[in-house]
Amino acid sequence: FFFFFFFFKQKTAYEISACLVGSEMCIRDSSSLAAMFNGKHKLKIHEGQIFIDRDGDIFSKVLSYLRNDKVPLFEDKVDETLFYEELYYWAIPYSVAAADVMAFDPLWCAPSLRLELGNTAVSKRSFQHGTVFCSRCLSAQRSYVEFKVAVSAHVRLQKANIFIGLVDREKHSPNQLLSTFWKDSPSSFYWDVWNCKLIKVNEDGIQSGMVGDYGCECKNEEVNMIGMLYDCKKKTVSFYKNGICLGVGFHNVPKNLYPAVDLWFEAGQVEIVNKNRPDISCLLYTSPSPRDLSTSRMPSSACKKKKKKK
Repeated sequence: FFFFFFFFKQKTAYEISACLVGSEMCIRDSSSLAAMFNGKHKLKIHEGQIFIDRDGDIFSKVLSYLRNDKVPLFEDKVDETLFYEELYYWAIPYSVAAADVMAFDPLWCAPSLRLELGNTAVSKRSFQHGTVFCSRCLSAQRSYVEFKVAVSAHVRLQKANIFIGLVDREKHSPNQLLSTFWKDSPSSFYWDVWNCKLIKVNEDGIQSGMVGDYGCECKNEEVNMIGMLYDCKKKTVSFYKNGICLGVGFHNVPKNLYPAVDLWFEAGQVEIVNKNRPDISCLLYTSPSPRDLSTSRMPSSACKKKKKKK
C-alpha cells in the first residue's frame, strides 16, 4: 500500500483551475494509480504537490471509494458511468455488487433452451438450436463476462458449435432467437468458438465480414472458460479462453450491447461465471491484425504444441 496527498485539475466546459480534493489515502497495489508511485516513473512535483489532470468531481469519488471501499451515491446514471470509467482507466479493482450480477434474461431466451441455476445457466431442451441474451449490457461498470461451457464427450466429436458475442437488443425481437439466418441477427459481433471464426453483422442484417483462425478448437476439452471483455474507451472486444487472451476480436464496437450465446450442441450446459475481470495466467497470443475482418495473424502456439523436428 502507498500513502500520498493528491492534487489535480478540475475540468469544466469553460476553464481549468487547480483545486485540492485529496487527503491521505491508500492505493491498491494492482492499479496503475499505484504504479505511478512505484519509483519507476518520473512525476511532476511542484512544491511537494502532485498534479493529476483528471475530472475533479469524478476523481474525488474515486478517492472516496479508495478510502472507505464503498461505491458512492450518484445523482444520475451519467455520473455513475463516468465513475466506473475512471476506475477502469486506473485499473482499480472493484467487487461485483449483488445488483450487478449477470444472468440470462428469460424474456430473451429461445423456447428451445432451458434456464437453470437462477437463470445463470442454460441448456438445450430440444434438438433445435437457440439463442439467449444476458440481462445486462457490457459497460464501464461491467465490462467483462465469462461463460463456463461444458459439453458432453460424445457431442464434442460431432457438431458442437457455440457462438458467443455481443448484440444490439434494440434491433432484435424474441421471435428471432430461433432463426438460423444472419439477417435476423442485426448489429451483432460473434465468435464462432468451435470453428475459430469472427462474424460481424451490420445493422441491416448483412454479414459484413468474417475472419478465420481466431482462437483454437475446443474439441479436446470437456469444460472451457470463455470470456469476453469490452473496452468502452477503445471500443474493442477481446475474447479469452481458459484465462488466455486471444487478442482484440472487433474494433469500433458501439456501447450498450448485450452478451449473447447461441447454442448448437445437443448435450451440455453454459453457465455464467460472475466476475468483473478475467483471471489471466499468461498472454500467449499476439493481437490480431487490424480487425477489418479480412485478415488474421493469430498464432497457433498457444493452442497446440509444436511437433519437434526429428
